[in-house]
Amino acid sequence: MGLSIVIPCFNEEDIIGKCLTSILNQTAAANEVIIIDNNCSDRSMEIVKQFVGKIPNLKIIKCKEQGIVPSRILGFSKANYELVGTVDADSILDQNWVSTGLSYFQHHPHVMAICGSTYAYSKNIASLIVNLEILHIIWKFFPALRMMPECNGIFKKQAYDKVEGLSPYPNLANKLHLQGIFDDYYLSVKLKEVGQLDFVSQLKVVRRNKDSLKLAFFQLTQYPQIYQFVHRRLPL
Repeated sequence: MGLSIVIPCFNEEDIIGKCLTSILNQTAAANEVIIIDNNCSDRSMEIVKQFVGKIPNLKIIKCKEQGIVPSRILGFSKANYELVGTVDADSILDQNWVSTGLSYFQHHPHVMAICGSTYAYSKNIASLIVNLEILHIIWKFFPALRMMPECNGIFKKQAYDKVEGLSPYPNLANKLHLQGIFDDYYLSVKLKEVGQLDFVSQLKVVRRNKDSLKLAFFQLTQYPQIYQFVHRRLPL
């Protein structure tokens, strides 16, 4: 069982090196690392190229259509292994991230996707809440809101293809006039149609959290509408 890691990148020169260093220092190597260059105009790609030859099978793919969702759609489509890891350019992975993911899927073949503990190093109120293990709390007490954040998740490529992946999402976002990016929630709901999603606390990343507390609560209010659309309960 192999693992591809997909990382969208747009002008992340201040952090992409730390993300790739955390991948380089894994106790078990990923089989493939795909960087999606979403029209970077800073030194991001120069920094990425410094890791070519150090990280096995590191690839840079250009995505001309602007946006993190088109970048992910392209990156996921290019992944060549059974498992696809999804992280952001500001995600700093725990050194056992790859080994934890591979081991979990090997011992739980019925699981389609996993996510894990995500911590924030930004200094704002929303980050403080994130660091209180809010995602774990949601998984435990609010089953309808269980999701795989695309800053820290791994899914089976076969399951992703079976549910048509993220391809329908841009149309959804336009029709619902969504003010925010909810592709991770959309994909989570779709993957749950074909199998189980699990929370694995040992799958850890640290990342920035740019969202304000107001925005975080506003996004939560839109989840029921997205859930209904995904299950074809809205006449769009």
